[in-house]
Amino acid sequence: MAEQSCWFMLWQQAVVAGKISKAKVLAQNGVHELQQLEKDFNACWPLRNKATPKHCSPFLRWRMDDYRRGDWA
Repeated sequence: MAEQSCWFMLWQQAVVAGKISKAKVLAQNGVHELQQLEKDFNACWPLRNKATPKHCSPFLRWRMDDYRRGDWA
């Protein structure tokens, strides 16, 4: 997750700098990697926990929504 935070900061910097094509590439890659992270998280969660991961990983969706929102372009 720490790595994803760094990529998100790079995306934010590209947006602020007006480098829209770079920002779009970073967003696409970010969404893909976060989807994989969520898949792995949901697969591993039941091995260590009794509760559902439903309420434990919404931050991944929030970040994907940030990338997808598109109002920054």
